[in-house]
Amino acid sequence: MAQLVAKALNLPFQMVEVSSKDIFDSPDGGFTCASRQTYNTGNAVLMAAERMKSGLLQCASEILNLPTDELVMENGFVSSALDQKTSAG
Repeated sequence: MAQLVAKALNLPFQMVEVSSKDIFDSPDGGFTCASRQTYNTGNAVLMAAERMKSGLLQCASEILNLPTDELVMENGFVSSALDQKTSAG
């Protein structure tokens, strides 16, 4: 799950902190094994990471006064995509 979050947020894997929950605090979700677990939990994790990314980019957009489509997330930072193209080229 940490790998999915890292990929979705363009972060190094080491920057993702995983916490576990006690099964007594969660409703019964059926068996958690093999591909079923990957599909169910993996998709939930990806959806949460995308919502988080959207919120972070929206906040950064307001702070940097740039549209969200001109921002990129990389290594735990948000920056202008135009700045990256300029420094790379």
